[in-house]
Amino acid sequence: MNAIAITQSNPPLPQPQLEPAGITFDQYAEYTPENLELRNGYLGYGGQDQTGFHLAVLTNIGLLATIRNTEVSLWLEALDGHLRLRLG
Repeated sequence: MNAIAITQSNPPLPQPQLEPAGITFDQYAEYTPENLELRNGYLGYGGQDQTGFHLAVLTNIGLLATIRNTEVSLWLEALDGHLRLRLG
């Protein structure tokens, strides 16, 4: 009798858009922490990679609303730094 290997893969990371959008239940279950903690002024949980959680929040909020609540100069500085790293 052959055993069938079942590979478990994570759902795709949420993809923020300009307008608010929903995430799937699988993304919620995988990327939302059970216990959100505040440590040294930072929201987090157990030292795990928080990329999926951050992207889920940004997806739900939408990038336009995020920008409206943040200084434009900070976005420009972040984009400049990111592009300088990527373009070398």
